[in-house]
Amino acid sequence: PTQPASNKGGWMGHSPGGFKVDNGPQAYDPKNGKPLVGKIAPVLTKAPAQATVAVTPQAKQPESGAPLISLAELQKHDTKEDCWIAIHGKVYNCNSYLGKHPGSDDAITLAAGTDCTDDFEAIHSNKAYQLLEPLYVGDLCTGEMEPNGVVEVGGSRSEPHKDFSPTWPIHKHEAGHPALTTSSSGKPVKMLALDPRKGQEFHLVKKTVIDEATRILKFERNKTEDVEDIPIPVGQRIIIASFIGFHHAMHTYFPLADGPGWIELLVKVCNICEHTGCKQEVEFSKHLDSLEIGGAVSVKGPVGRFLYHGRGNYTVGKKEFYTKKIGMFATHTGIIPLWQVIKEACTNPDDKTEFYLVYRNISIKDCILMDELKDLQGKYPSQCHFTFALDNKPATAQKTDNFKIGKTFPELIQAHFPPVKEGLFESSVILNAPRVDVDEKYVPFLKAQGYDVDRVFML
Repeated sequence: PTQPASNKGGWMGHSPGGFKVDNGPQAYDPKNGKPLVGKIAPVLTKAPAQATVAVTPQAKQPESGAPLISLAELQKHDTKEDCWIAIHGKVYNCNSYLGKHPGSDDAITLAAGTDCTDDFEAIHSNKAYQLLEPLYVGDLCTGEMEPNGVVEVGGSRSEPHKDFSPTWPIHKHEAGHPALTTSSSGKPVKMLALDPRKGQEFHLVKKTVIDEATRILKFERNKTEDVEDIPIPVGQRIIIASFIGFHHAMHTYFPLADGPGWIELLVKVCNICEHTGCKQEVEFSKHLDSLEIGGAVSVKGPVGRFLYHGRGNYTVGKKEFYTKKIGMFATHTGIIPLWQVIKEACTNPDDKTEFYLVYRNISIKDCILMDELKDLQGKYPSQCHFTFALDNKPATAQKTDNFKIGKTFPELIQAHFPPVKEGLFESSVILNAPRVDVDEKYVPFLKAQGYDVDRVFML
């Protein structure tokens, strides 16, 4: 992609989701059957009971030699090494596309072996459908399959997806079932607080207004359920899903904090995201801000390729790395996971890793966690080498003594990043900024400066 995800030219197109996709499926008002022409329906956290939408026409007959594929067969291909998905009654083998997806492989592999129509439609436009075409392997069938691939009598080709039930539905207990599951020994076992493949229902319990555009939202699992605490690994994300009107929407967030059965999100609420250009992010953040106490969302995770293990050891996917110095560059809310990594390292007496952070924003109002960052810098000066930068000098009288004003990315990196190599040890670089800038500007510049691109990655 050459543009931010939801902009024209981006991988999601400029009209993601369900109201009206250019040259794609038209959504209809379930009450009167009339087309929804970009009108925002009332905010709902769950699907309307009888809601239906018009979708892509029923799948065509498979091409010559392409089989009908049962749901049971689809479900066998549910690993990172063997990844099939179904969308609108068509089955796709995604193995050859892994490594190319702009949202990381996790976005695909977590849906492996499932019908992920809702998730796909929530964030993709018709451009993504075109990318699926060469991955097509057959049509999903609702009947039982014989070993020879023939559908049993009574089987039929799957109907297009017509309801609003998320493909990773809110994971709740059936009426009358206890909150605790039972192990083979008969002893109760705590439920997982989070699951990367199944959405769990969380409710808003607290909203803290930091300023006119910043909120901290705390969500909790049902307190009547005995859930096991699974801390979200440093640098990993969670996926939040909800309904905005009749539109199933989702977005990823780096949690600000988490604990037994609860998570906190820092959400920026604005009319336009100047940093990413992502209309979907703006829409979803406004929706979260509109939730009343008790409002529900569906959460799954954690997801992400990066894991910091301490003392300079980290993994990206299956690759293991060690470093003594890490250069970091972030904008806007991208600072959250970097702050978490730095905090994790500095509060470990055995971890002496040094962090060279450049935190750049358009204006002072975009800066977050400044007190927390300055606190770390004051307590651990030998490890925390922080530089704060602004694109524009404030029009009003604001103290900017600690900020570099109007400096370009090359100027900031050359002045404030660690050396490419010190002795036998190479420095690593973590970037958390708009992907279009990372791919087209930042990585090529870092490569030209001598940094090993295998050690340069984006969260």
